[in-house]
Amino acid sequence: MSMECITNSSKNVEFVMSKYNITRSIDIPNQVRVEQSPGLLTITGPLGYINLNLSKMDPKGQIAYKQENNQLHINSASPALTGLWCGRFNSIFYGVTRGHSVSLTLRGIGYRARVEGQNIYLKVGTSHDTLYRVPEGIRVYSPDPVTLILFGVDASQVNQVGASLVHLRKPSAYQLKGIYKTNGIYRRKAGKRK
Repeated sequence: MSMECITNSSKNVEFVMSKYNITRSIDIPNQVRVEQSPGLLTITGPLGYINLNLSKMDPKGQIAYKQENNQLHINSASPALTGLWCGRFNSIFYGVTRGHSVSLTLRGIGYRARVEGQNIYLKVGTSHDTLYRVPEGIRVYSPDPVTLILFGVDASQVNQVGASLVHLRKPSAYQLKGIYKTNGIYRRKAGKRK
């Protein structure tokens, strides 16, 4: 299967020619389908799909894509842009086949979380429970009261939801209290000394 070379514009173009002539190829996994329409790429896998709006992500039309057999060729006048988009597509292919996850840990006396459907109720040292509504496309699991696991197809969406939850009760630099990313590295400051 092959498709014409596309950019964010509705007309087909040839690959960009530059002094670098940067073209990189990515293998498309067997379970993944890449479909194109004007200004839109849809990548579908066993866990779901991701729509890429090329007019928003590449407004100047600097990237060209072409699918041949089981490979996606990416071309740009800039080596940095080509590498950026190769990484983006590798992340998308991984997401629609295996998924991305973020694990959060609540630390503090009385801190705990309760998950009901797409709602997370957090007790994080405030006078009332904090409600956080998880957007569609993200699944939340709570194996114990102080652990939250976010799972989804889109890595940027999963990380954004994780960052929003951490922002509700940022980790303290002096006391081990707050919402932490489980594998994150946090520096602890020394308190006042006599």
